[in-house]
Amino acid sequence: MRASGFRFFLVLVVIGVLFVVRTLGDLPASVATNFGGGGAPHAWIGRQAYAGYLVVIGLVIPLAIVSVMVRRGGVQAGRWWLASLMLGLALGLHAVLLAAHRTQPPQLSTAGFLTLMGVFVVGLVSWILRWGRPARSASEVER
Repeated sequence: MRASGFRFFLVLVVIGVLFVVRTLGDLPASVATNFGGGGAPHAWIGRQAYAGYLVVIGLVIPLAIVSVMVRRGGVQAGRWWLASLMLGLALGLHAVLLAAHRTQPPQLSTAGFLTLMGVFVVGLVSWILRWGRPARSASEVER
């Protein structure tokens, strides 16, 4: 299971890099990254800084989570699946921001954002149910 999770993460990294490289130029020089009520933008970041932000939330944070899980012990089998879930969230956020910038001024789709977050929550709860609980020892099973 560990190998398949790691392979899936690597495939997702390759797909994600291709997706971001292909679409980053579609964004304006100043990218709206924070939206208020009704989807109106109120915070902006430069495109290159946004690319760095994507690297941090899409690669650095998931890899840091895997590193912490390895150091702490405990959940080992699901660590790459959790990293994949986090990377998927970053790519989903990028897709939602791309869609928001197709209009002028940019307008965040509340439905698109809530759908993304809903899928992420379902994935996270599924991960917790599958791998998030500590394994029970043989003595606990016998009781």
